[in-house]
Amino acid sequence: MANRPKTERNNKILDYWNRGYRQIAIAKMFKMNVSAVGMVIRRANARSQEVTNESS
Repeated sequence: MANRPKTERNNKILDYWNRGYRQIAIAKMFKMNVSAVGMVIRRANARSQEVTNESS
């Protein structure tokens, strides 16, 4: 898992999040802090907000 690029890992985290997994469960899967998982999700949400704001 450590050799994968961060973007691939982050996409997997978002995939699990969208399926309804909790942040704690995702953090255990990837052996990382819950706060780090939260930051990945928060950044992705902010990025999607920027896209919707630009298109409207």
